[in-house]
Amino acid sequence: MDIRHIVNYRLRPYLGKYYQIRIRVSYYGQRHDFVPGYNLLSTADWDPSRNMVREGSIGCKGAKWNAINAELLRYHGLIEDSFKYFEVIGEVPTVKELIKRFKELAGDSPSDMLKKKLAKLKTELGLFEAMELFVKVIGIKNAWTKASYDKFSALKNDLKAFNPKLEFADLTEEGLTDFVTFLREKKKLRVPRKRRGYSANIGILNTSIAKKLTSLRQFLGWAADYGHNTNMAFRLFYPKLKKTPRKIIFLTHEEMQSLALLKFAPCQKHLEVTRDCFLFMCYSGLRWSDAFYLTTGDVKEDHIEFTTRKTADNLRVEFNDTTSAILKKYTGSDIPGFKALPVPVNQRMNMYLKTICRMARINDPVHITNYLGNERIDAVYEKWELIGTHAARRTFVTQCLSLGIPADVVMKWTGHSDYQSMKPYIDVVDAVKAREMQKLNTLKLKVG
Repeated sequence: MDIRHIVNYRLRPYLGKYYQIRIRVSYYGQRHDFVPGYNLLSTADWDPSRNMVREGSIGCKGAKWNAINAELLRYHGLIEDSFKYFEVIGEVPTVKELIKRFKELAGDSPSDMLKKKLAKLKTELGLFEAMELFVKVIGIKNAWTKASYDKFSALKNDLKAFNPKLEFADLTEEGLTDFVTFLREKKKLRVPRKRRGYSANIGILNTSIAKKLTSLRQFLGWAADYGHNTNMAFRLFYPKLKKTPRKIIFLTHEEMQSLALLKFAPCQKHLEVTRDCFLFMCYSGLRWSDAFYLTTGDVKEDHIEFTTRKTADNLRVEFNDTTSAILKKYTGSDIPGFKALPVPVNQRMNMYLKTICRMARINDPVHITNYLGNERIDAVYEKWELIGTHAARRTFVTQCLSLGIPADVVMKWTGHSDYQSMKPYIDVVDAVKAREMQKLNTLKLKVG
């Protein structure tokens, strides 16, 4: 849901000699003025083109221009976050509900105000020290996986490569823009890659930059909440990065049939095992991590019950003929760790899958478009080159929806939390259905 709203800044005469800064929010016939609490001596101190106090100006109580602007940015960010909350729950708030949510985010309760005062008394941490504390505290609190720790470790390394002496105050709009430019034009790839249309070993794609900015905002928001960061420029920093919608790579029923019919030599037992485990995932919707750690204790008479490794959801997935047959094939195989299936480690399984799919002639051309800055990078791959373990989960969802199984039923099997995460799959299914309908054109009727 998108709640259309307008945020305007106004100067209102106050006490006959000052000008009070107000932030007016208007939406669907409703409006409210938020008052950050700063007054100016003259309208000349205000820059209407930027909606900020002019550099060098002083508020009526001695507040400096940069401190006032930082608070205005904070207010603007809290207003946007308040609307995002109601967009997620799908409701248009009343003015009273909007104000309440704003105050909750701002932490205007006496206890929160006390926390802020205590935070100011503490010795301020530098950016990298604060980041170490953030990873330690939030990692334990949210039970991060290794992938989450690795993500923030990579971000920290990127920030250090950008500026080894970086501080919170440096991450203004200009500083954040410079960081984006660094990622796009100067970041050295840890492992040199050679992909079609993109042979440079410097600079990352826009999609990767967007992910890093999301992680950076998460950290900076935490640092602001706990008084380590007073620079709020990140709340309004959303650079326009050209991106194409993620292409969902999945297997058709015919392609899965080709995999199932493959015959392997005795020396290719590892490929046969990989094929079987992959098809089990295609017909159950399990992620690689859940299939890898699936134990014999998770296998019941007519279903499997397990707790997902990524989201800690408790899921129940009923058997079908394919999953039942594959589990039966490996029952009694004495797999170490009481595992239900001999699933290879992820990196090795991805490598084996490409070999298997190439053997099955899954080689339809797939056009992939990426952007490096404003440069468009087009490449055409054979489909087997793009198949990895997660293609199994995408195949399961796509095939279920194509068969007319309701999305809410599929979500109970996969653990998807909302329909927004299912939308890309629904779009793909609609496209497939439209393409299949055209086949009826071969059965021409003469209508008189």
